[in-house]
Amino acid sequence: MRENKRSLRFSGRRHARGGIIATVMAGIGWLVFAALCVYSFSTGGNAASVAGILGILDAVFALAGMVVAFRGFYERDVFYVMPAVGMVLNGGLFVLYFVLYLMGTVIV
Repeated sequence: MRENKRSLRFSGRRHARGGIIATVMAGIGWLVFAALCVYSFSTGGNAASVAGILGILDAVFALAGMVVAFRGFYERDVFYVMPAVGMVLNGGLFVLYFVLYLMGTVIV
């Protein structure tokens, strides 16, 4: 088969392994956050301390995802889209947890 002249081929380049891992970590972290929100809503805002502990662990998991994404930028001859996506999603989740923590300490 003949290839189209306008199609681009990058031989030897692949997606950064650290970026893929960080993006998967971000997806898991956002799913845990959604589950914690549903649980808190179903209990009328009186979720057990287990929900708080899981939230803190998820924030640490998001921070670890940011570190993995940052290391993905140092891989050579790869596409850097996945580390960027992982960095943004994990960073957004960590900031969201940090804001929720600050709101909980200021209001109470």
